Amino acid sequence: MLDLNTPALIVAAAALQLVYGAELRYVRSGGTVPITSVFKQELGLDTVTIGFAQPGSRAHAPNEWFLLKDLPIARKSYATFLTKLGEV
Repeated sequence: MLDLNTPALIVAAAALQLVYGAELRYVRSGGTVPITSVFKQELGLDTVTIGFAQPGSRAHAPNEWFLLKDLPIARKSYATFLTKLGEV
């Protein structure tokens, strides 16, 4: 779990607000991504994750799904995040 004042999280929030045109709401969900603890331990870096799965998408299950109509907004969001991160 990240501190809300983590610089990369602030940049991600700004990028998502720009793309969606709405105030960001933080949602604590999901499980663990084991490699993130290695990044923190070995590199001293926090990891920002941005998810675009829909409720009921059965993440990591054999019948997991993702709506293709969500792909363009996901791509735009990541591109905006990386662009803004490069400006910091």
